[in-house]
Amino acid sequence: MEYQVLYRKYRPYTFDDVLGQDFIIKTLKNAVIENKISHAYLFCGPRGTGKTSVAKILAQAINCEKPKNGYACNKCNNCKLIANRATPDIIEIDAASNNGVDEIREIRSKVNIVPSDCKYKVYIVDEVHMLSTGAFNALLKTLEEPPAHVIFILATTEAHKVPLTIISRCQRFDFKKIDRKMMVKKLQKMVTAEKINIDNTAIEEIARLADGSFRDAEVILDKLVSYTNNSIAIDDVYSLNGTITREQMLKFLEKIIFNDATGILELVDEFDNNGKDLFKIIEGLMFFLRDFLIYMKAPNYFQVDKELFEFYSQINLNISEVDIYNLIKRFNFTFNDMKIANNPKIIFEASLLGLNFSGNTERPMISHSSIDQDDKMKLKFEKIKKIRINNILVDADKKKLKEYKEIWDNIKAHTVDEDYGPIIGMLVDSDLKAASESSILIAFKYNAMADRINKNLKKIERAIEKVFNLPLKLIATTEEEWEKIKKEYIQKKKTGEGYQKIDEPEINDIEELTGAASDDFLKMTIGLFGENVVEIN
Repeated sequence: MEYQVLYRKYRPYTFDDVLGQDFIIKTLKNAVIENKISHAYLFCGPRGTGKTSVAKILAQAINCEKPKNGYACNKCNNCKLIANRATPDIIEIDAASNNGVDEIREIRSKVNIVPSDCKYKVYIVDEVHMLSTGAFNALLKTLEEPPAHVIFILATTEAHKVPLTIISRCQRFDFKKIDRKMMVKKLQKMVTAEKINIDNTAIEEIARLADGSFRDAEVILDKLVSYTNNSIAIDDVYSLNGTITREQMLKFLEKIIFNDATGILELVDEFDNNGKDLFKIIEGLMFFLRDFLIYMKAPNYFQVDKELFEFYSQINLNISEVDIYNLIKRFNFTFNDMKIANNPKIIFEASLLGLNFSGNTERPMISHSSIDQDDKMKLKFEKIKKIRINNILVDADKKKLKEYKEIWDNIKAHTVDEDYGPIIGMLVDSDLKAASESSILIAFKYNAMADRINKNLKKIERAIEKVFNLPLKLIATTEEEWEKIKKEYIQKKKTGEGYQKIDEPEINDIEELTGAASDDFLKMTIGLFGENVVEIN
């Protein structure tokens, strides 16, 4: 018999098989029992939580000739046809690859044709958010008033991308992530049925990695079965996933806490050379510290997992609760910075080496100064930022905006500049949004990039002046924030309110605020591009 992957073999076929969506299942069963079927449903939620499976189960239940308590009988002709995909009345559409207006028009042209086998013709549209604007518009009228024999079931992982006009025409159900404990129990039943030899700790780790998606858990388990030939240990999960063991994490944290720079770099090189995923490592470190913090504050939480409780009871990181929180916070910043870096490894190493612990080996402590300083800087930067944005809006000049935009649109051509190319390169992903004669406002998609620009304004402004011969003041924000600023500006214009010019501090004052952050940034830039490229005053 041909091998069938686990997520297909164990796909839910009845309402009782669906994991962790009790409220939704109860509501749909009652709708079948009372024959109160809506003409359109919208199933929203994370991947692998049962949306498409429930859509198929519902399609079978409402077409069953002899349903019982909301369940399909699985014996009648209709049930057999639907189960074997032998009827044209259940139409599954992948909106990711059939997202044009022509495909929807084809549906509209066929909805009036009565079902050939079943009571209802059911259209299951997966990833409906991928439909084009024209396709959504074409679907509107049909979705609002379909023929009595047609039911639409729309599924999406990104409900915010579905137009409100579509949502308002559907009964919406939000599928939630599957609880980890529930997932572990289901996986234990599955491995028993499949006669897979696996540690409980490995099952726990699979459930954690799946992050609420049971299909992801099944796929991970399937890969492990192939990798280990049916005998799975926790280390196999770590190896296949590209992360490191708890023991390696503990060793790594000890190097970090005791400022062992050489040890940190050696371990990072070892992990990288062995194909470990640095993103998963830093995420794993955050989970490790989170669990250790829980053990310190609420040890009873781990009584359900005695192995994990015993592991944490045997280690002594000699680190305070506040230090753990700040370290998690720093790792999170690093994780986000790595996402937008050309070379994530450099950011990873620089961040770990930038941590400063006391030299007291009896009680190593993370220095809070750098993290606290970041928080203080953010507040002061916001003040400077508001002043500059205000002043640009006061003197906003459409002609200057057009003039500077022509330069900005060709900014990539200047990234090869011998002296300032790398600094100009930081501006490539920005979009010029507003300008006065002496100032410009740019926007980035991500906040991390805007913050990086704002923390190094003087040096970037100097680069702009040298490369473009434009002595401009600069401020950066995000696309989302700019939309709010623009909306407020337009509203004030309509009501006759004006913006008043505000005196701003000298640029040197801003650089004083940046303190260590700018120094860290420059050191990192020098590491990336070399001293001969970076100008330092």
